Amino acid sequence: MSQSPLRAALLAALMSFACVTALAQPPADSTLASGETQAAAAAVTRDDPLPGWALPFAEMPATQRQDPVVLRVAETQIHLGEQVAYLVNRAIQVND
Repeated sequence: MSQSPLRAALLAALMSFACVTALAQPPADSTLASGETQAAAAAVTRDDPLPGWALPFAEMPATQRQDPVVLRVAETQIHLGEQVAYLVNRAIQVND
C-alpha cells in the first residue's frame, strides 16, 4: 500500500502529537464530583466491534517479568479518512 508523502507526514505528525499530548497530561484531580466520574466511566467502552478500517488487535505476548507494572500491549491505530479517528488498545499488568 503506497501513501503520498503528505499523508505519511500528516500521520507521523498526528502520532507524535498524540504521544506528546498523552505525556503532557496533568495529574488526575482526586476531587472529581461523582457525576464527573460517572460521565468519564460512560465514555470508555469495552468489547465494541472494531470499525471497518481497523486491523485486528495484536496478540498479547506472554511474559514472565516480575516488574511492578508491565506494559503488555501498547497499540494505536489512526484512520485518516473524511473523519479522522483513532483506536487505542492497551494492556497493563500490575504485579503484587
